[in-house]
Amino acid sequence: MRVVYLFFFIFILIHSKGEELKDEKKNLYVTITNIKGNGIVRSGLYKPTDNFLKYTPIGYTADPKGNDSVTMTITNLDYGEYALVLFFDKNGDEKLNTKIFGIPTEPVGFSNNVKPFLTAPKFDRCKFIYNEQNNSIVIKLIYY
Repeated sequence: MRVVYLFFFIFILIHSKGEELKDEKKNLYVTITNIKGNGIVRSGLYKPTDNFLKYTPIGYTADPKGNDSVTMTITNLDYGEYALVLFFDKNGDEKLNTKIFGIPTEPVGFSNNVKPFLTAPKFDRCKFIYNEQNNSIVIKLIYY
């Protein structure tokens, strides 16, 4: 009889562990506001170990369909520290268009709503902690 209880206990332990592992990755909800006109929101998510703004990270997109805001869902994301950079691709060429001195001609946004001044922001200014309690952020587009 003890063997039956032992197997039952092990069975419960194994299945409850599996449920906990499934919950370790959740969704991050990113609401982008101040959208004007038509286009696609394109974004990149950086980790602290990434070379911030020096390469193109895994990208995510959202189509606001003419609305002034849209919420993008990033799925299966490990909890941790991140920075999010985005731009509103108005002409559909899949790149951020700029004018002289690299000033964007398309709206941009950074996590923590950082507003760059004369240079691109650093990771530390844009970073946010993503965890169970902090699973959504709001980014307002900046127009130059």
